[in-house]
Amino acid sequence: MFQGSWQQIALMVLMGLGVLFVVVGQFFDAPGADDTIMLMILLTVGMVILAVIMMVQGLRPRSVEPEPVNPISDEMVGAMFLAREEAEQGGQPTITDLHLLRGLLRTRGSTAELALTRAGITLDQLAEPLPQPAGTYVETGSHQVPLSVTAQLCLRVAHEEALVLGHPQMRTEHVLLALLRDDVSSVANIIEEAGLDRGGVLALLVVSGL
Repeated sequence: MFQGSWQQIALMVLMGLGVLFVVVGQFFDAPGADDTIMLMILLTVGMVILAVIMMVQGLRPRSVEPEPVNPISDEMVGAMFLAREEAEQGGQPTITDLHLLRGLLRTRGSTAELALTRAGITLDQLAEPLPQPAGTYVETGSHQVPLSVTAQLCLRVAHEEALVLGHPQMRTEHVLLALLRDDVSSVANIIEEAGLDRGGVLALLVVSGL
């Protein structure tokens, strides 16, 4: 059985046919044999040219399309799951911006958790979130939990922060940057009073090489 790509097999078949035509033409004694041989030679040349073109096409590097990048990092998916847990445990109908902050604090090892804990912010210090009007729904695992209007705005701004920083995915630090904006989040004052600002988060990204 032949081994190799279809281009290699086709090349072998075409060249084999060309050789067969030439050999048969050498023993063709009927009237007009010269014309027949010439036709066979022309066909052989044509097939060889075709085989060379196929071989060149087969040798060309094929462009590989990059795999699509999930716009939300796995770490951020985990933070959203924890924020949903915080909302459900508190009996809240929506995930608020304060639930997002709680989710970041519970995402151990994340850039946002590191920045928040260095600033001395803990879960125990955070007040119980107040209900906020529902915006859209977010998928977290097997559940659908509605985002509050404020939380929805925070995530939209976090996505914009990721684009500005040239990051292909939205991560926890982008949500933290969104929460630091007092025109976006109601918890910005809590973070700022602890001494953490936008410059501090960006400096941590530089130190972390992110």
